[in-house]
Order: sequence, then structure tokens, then C-alpha cells
Amino acid sequence: MMKKIISLLVLLLSSILVFSDANKRMPVKTEKAEIHTLVQTFRTFGTIQADSSTDINISSQYDGIITAIFYRIGDKVEKNAILATFKTKEAQALEGVDNYQINEKNIVSPISGYIVAESIFTGAEIMKGQPIIRIVSNTRKFISISIPNRFKPYIKKGTKISVNSDIDKFQTVLEKIIPITNPKNNTFEAIAFIQNKNLFIGSVCEVIVVMEEKKVLSVKRDAILTTKDGEKTLFVAESGKAIRKEVQIGIQTDNFIEIKSGITRGNEVIVLGNYELEDGMKIRILNQ
Repeated sequence: MMKKIISLLVLLLSSILVFSDANKRMPVKTEKAEIHTLVQTFRTFGTIQADSSTDINISSQYDGIITAIFYRIGDKVEKNAILATFKTKEAQALEGVDNYQINEKNIVSPISGYIVAESIFTGAEIMKGQPIIRIVSNTRKFISISIPNRFKPYIKKGTKISVNSDIDKFQTVLEKIIPITNPKNNTFEAIAFIQNKNLFIGSVCEVIVVMEEKKVLSVKRDAILTTKDGEKTLFVAESGKAIRKEVQIGIQTDNFIEIKSGITRGNEVIVLGNYELEDGMKIRILNQ
């Protein structure tokens, strides 16, 4: 009987010690350091503009007087549409002479598009070479993007971008870089030509620019800690303990950070519970 009591006491004491040891271990969660494709981006804005070949100022080849106008600002016109008619001054001078009949001349649209400006009215005098109507096509356009100078090392022809607006979203690439700084906001301009029919001239869009895209060893952002000296560290789980590792980091995304040195692929990196840890502290991994 005494032996049974002693055995029960030993078992109870062992259970208490195990429970006490478990309580002393800091509960944490870990994830393996793995290779991920990281895409580093930044957000800016761009304005839809008309390509110069589709932004036309129309003028007359003669001096004259407008006799009729068939389209107004905002109207859509097709190529070769008659926009207005006029009498030349030479024809006016002969009006009424020997029953001379005036042949009116037409002002014709050279492209399909929208009238965005006009400076004529019926009875208005026009002069040779004077711009009187401006037409912009909505087919060939480009987006002019303002890029902060600090990102200049990452920007080149072929850089991927995503264009987001209330109307549409699409992806394309930069085709022209204009490396001239705007002193007002310390930016430079990049251009991408677009064929999107839903976006109109003058629209302002959000643009997401891809700076870097590469496969690298990386860990969750939550794993990275910063010391008082500004050094980057993390904890790895080894033999039931948290071991502090100093690391060098690279590109960052919303979820991951590149690890250039300090750990290797497959290391169990502590991603939850790490803020309370000290080097060598015993841990209990919850995800096992």
C-alpha cells in the first residue's frame, strides 16, 4: 500500500514539474524561410493625354466669313465630316457682278474624334492659317505619369505598370522616360501609350509602378525586429529555444521581406510571440 502511495506521489510530482516546465516556455508560431517572388511597387498618378497625331487644330486656307456651323464643342465627328462652311473674300467681292454665284467652301475634319475647342460663329470673319476648331481623337492616347526622383534608378523603358480608374483597370509598360525634373514637386515624367477606349482625354488615374520583381529568400514581415541600434534581427526555433539572428534585408512587400544573409532556407522563423523573446529562451511551438 505504501509503495502505491509513493508511486502516486512521484507521478503527481512529475506531472507538476512537466506542467511547470510547459508554463515557462514562451508560446510562439513559426514559418519556414522560403523562396518567394517579391514584387516591390509604389503608387503615383497619371493623366490621359492625346497623342500629337490625333490632336488637330484646323484652320482655313483662305480669308472669309463663316456661313454655317454643323458641330459644336463636345460633339463627336467622323473623318471627312463637314464641320462648317464659309465664303472667301474674293468670292464676296464678285457677289452680284453679272449674276456671279458664290461657291461656298467646306471646313472638313481630317480625323474622327471630339471637338474640344472652337473660335467661330455664323458670320465670323476668319483669316488664312488661323486655328478655328480643335479636334482630339480618343483612339491613340498616352498616359503621362509623374514619378518621384528617388525612384529614378528603378525606372526604365519596359517597366511594368498597372493603371486603375473608376472606369477600367489594365496593365501595360512604360515606353518613354523623360529625365527632366519638375522643380515644383521633384518628379520626372514617364509615358505609356494606351489603346483603352473607356478612358477619355484628361482623365486622372492611379498608377502602380513595379520597381523590382525577383525570387528571393524571404520571411513574413512580422518576423523582423529592430534593435535600439537599428540592426535587423529575428528569432529562429532551434532545439526548443529561440535563437536570435542578425539579418540583412532587401526588398519589401506588404507581406514579405527579402533576407540577404543571416539565415538559410528551411529555418523555422518565429513570426508570432517574438516581441517578448530573449536569446536562448525556451519556447513552445503552437503550430506543431
